[in-house]
Amino acid sequence: MTIHKMKNIYFLQTCYILLLLCSFGCSSENKVVLIAKAEIPSRNHDLSYTPYDAKFDNPNYIICDSTGISSGRNRLQYIGGTNKLRKDITSKYVYRPDYEPFTGYIVIRFLVNCEGQSGRYRVQSLNLDFSPSNAPSDLLNHTTEIVKSLDNWTKSAVNGPKKEYSKFINLKITNGKIQHVLL
Repeated sequence: MTIHKMKNIYFLQTCYILLLLCSFGCSSENKVVLIAKAEIPSRNHDLSYTPYDAKFDNPNYIICDSTGISSGRNRLQYIGGTNKLRKDITSKYVYRPDYEPFTGYIVIRFLVNCEGQSGRYRVQSLNLDFSPSNAPSDLLNHTTEIVKSLDNWTKSAVNGPKKEYSKFINLKITNGKIQHVLL
């Protein structure tokens, strides 16, 4: 792949993410997505702000410093790189026919604490125009469980203070199948 094509792909991914972030801040609704196995809240608020919710979050998940949470786009990496992260997600995804009616985005937001452990998962489904949508609850649960199983997070700079990071994983779904994993 040429450098020009790589830059175009990176630019398009960045545009998708910016549009998704704008959609989180533009809605005034706070809602909870009900999922078959467990409820995972979906709330619209600041990028790094993910308050503890006793109904959804593991009480043993520790945040070292909630005042210094950073976006993980460039500072938080998946061991093995982004291609391995995409492969890990797509290889664990199991298509089911009841997912087929859904076309849009599933955005899974979570924190990675100072010890490299992930938690406080939030999920939202969006139409292709980035308006809120209703994906099948089993699909939301399945994709969130996949992201929860990813435990190879590390910060890009080894030296420096330990801190928390917020991370978004965006899945573009077409007819119930993952078309793109946008990071």
